[in-house]
Amino acid sequence: MLAHLVNLNALDAAAKLVRQAETFLQSGSMSNRLRSELQRALGVLELNRQRSPRHAALHFALAERAAKRWYREEPTQDAIDQIWRARHERFVAWLIAKNLRKARLVGQTFEPTKLRHVIPQRELVAVFVHLVNLGATRAAEKLVPEAKTFLDTPPHGQAVDELRHEVSRGLGLLGINWDRRSAGG
Repeated sequence: MLAHLVNLNALDAAAKLVRQAETFLQSGSMSNRLRSELQRALGVLELNRQRSPRHAALHFALAERAAKRWYREEPTQDAIDQIWRARHERFVAWLIAKNLRKARLVGQTFEPTKLRHVIPQRELVAVFVHLVNLGATRAAEKLVPEAKTFLDTPPHGQAVDELRHEVSRGLGLLGINWDRRSAGG
């Protein structure tokens, strides 16, 4: 129930179930899938209600670990998606915590082909910008195709324009020229 409430963004209602969820996690009598979902939900609550990104990063790491066990037991796309979702959220938590070293370490493990399934394009290109700013060149280079595709789509609003500017700047810092008129290759 807690994970569903968090997914519905009903954070006040979800917060009332935290103690029960933590007790349930400690009991050890649950599937790795449920363990991963609960740890992720607790991480989201830590980020959004408690404003504790370090604790959130720990929950996301535990969610990823449980999702990996889930994948070993049952190799499904849902398990893979949960691994990458938790990893992405841990990256964001470390950025919010201003622990750039840990954010960079997490970001270097990103595989764009797997992230595409679970992370919206706009968020993925924001990850690209963060990786460039962190100096994680190799990790950022893996996301260049997403950055180029993003720049090639029509803009929608001021926030997108600002992100487009940051993406263009990031490509420039990587030494990649991107001119929309030459988007063919």
